Amino acid sequence: MENSYYQIADLFSKNSRSKHYDLFLNDPAEAQTLHNCEKFRKIESVLKEKFQVIHQLLGENNFRHISFEYFKYNPVQSAKFDSYGKSFSDFLGSYSLLVDYPYLKWLAKLDWFWFNRVENGESIQLPKGTLSSWACIYKNQNDIEIEINESIIERLQIQKIGKEIQIVSI
Repeated sequence: MENSYYQIADLFSKNSRSKHYDLFLNDPAEAQTLHNCEKFRKIESVLKEKFQVIHQLLGENNFRHISFEYFKYNPVQSAKFDSYGKSFSDFLGSYSLLVDYPYLKWLAKLDWFWFNRVENGESIQLPKGTLSSWACIYKNQNDIEIEINESIIERLQIQKIGKEIQIVSI
């Protein structure tokens, strides 16, 4: 089916989620460089906090590698990390090793929206299915099925319902 990403269910079962991406980080020298770079470790921590679903989906080593690639081309501009990572979703969408996984861009946009939200009523527009696909991963469900239809755009909004804050489609 066009614009649907059923292949995620086969590629990322709960038990082998990161095995598929292990091919990215296969250079021990690069892994040691990443581990020893204090500035990068801070950046990686910031990105993990802001992109929890992407981190969970890719696995530790692969997220580290992709974060380092992002860090190389997007250096920190200030001591504040509030807006660092804002273009991470676009980076994922253009990163050559992830060209076969265009849904990562949309999941990352929703990660940024959720984990950086400020106000009740804030909204974002994303392809239909992004929220349910993101929620499957966020809730660590056994059956991950990503089905995003880029031809239909829906508006998602943060709403406070009682004491709980949720993302809803409106």
